[in-house]
Amino acid sequence: IRTPMHGIIGFTELTLDTELEPEQREYLQLVLYSANGLLTIVNDILDFSKTEVGKLCLELKEFSLRTVIYDTLKTLALPAHQKQLELICDIHPHVPDKLIGDSNRLRQVIGNLIGNAIKF
Repeated sequence: IRTPMHGIIGFTELTLDTELEPEQREYLQLVLYSANGLLTIVNDILDFSKTEVGKLCLELKEFSLRTVIYDTLKTLALPAHQKQLELICDIHPHVPDKLIGDSNRLRQVIGNLIGNAIKF
């Protein structure tokens, strides 16, 4: 399920990089948001099943904190805007950017927290 979702997300992003009418751009942004939302749900279901059998493994890789946060927030900007909410991210300059950990899990947690805040 994830591979086709990545294909949908990737081709939608490529299409968004082309010249589009404003209405077409808005529709594709909604497709992208929906596809990312569905991918998050699929990942959550798979992670939950791994957690139940004790097989959830966390990656320990270097990643950019700011990139993970900003990329995650980009996917939530449209739904926030649609609810007339302003989504602002201000990371103090003293917070280190390079971290070692599981960037995918961090992305999931941030996405779930902010996504729920936007919904409710």
